[in-house]
Amino acid sequence: MPRLITQRKTLRRVPPCGRLIHYRAPHSPFQKLIDSARHRLRFSVRDLARRIQVSQSTLWIWLHSENGFPHPKAFRPEHLDQLSRALSISKTAIRHALDASRHLYTAREKRTPPAALDAFQSFIDILDHDCRQTVSRSYVVNLAKKLYSGARRQ
Repeated sequence: MPRLITQRKTLRRVPPCGRLIHYRAPHSPFQKLIDSARHRLRFSVRDLARRIQVSQSTLWIWLHSENGFPHPKAFRPEHLDQLSRALSISKTAIRHALDASRHLYTAREKRTPPAALDAFQSFIDILDHDCRQTVSRSYVVNLAKKLYSGARRQ
């Protein structure tokens, strides 16, 4: 039976490159501070994004990225001012939370090693979520080389 236009596929949306983007619940000091203030004032992500004049997806990425803080190129000083005004939090509190989220390692402090990348499992996941019926040999070889080099570095 043909699918109606109103019926959507139940597959997960995956970018064309096949790379899955991982996000998690707010966990860093910056994310917790902003998200708890947002909940306290009963703002949705869309409302807060409109108040600080960024796109809704940008704010969502700031609050759910795995590394715990927004990219420095995306988070400018005017965003700090607007967040402070919209959520009635002092700029220094936001700045301290942002610095705590970006933990810089000193010469004395050893950084914990990154989690090992299971290259073969990543390869299977990418091919499993790729919606194309056929893939080219060069695509598969290039993907395998990238995953192999990424697994070797860690």
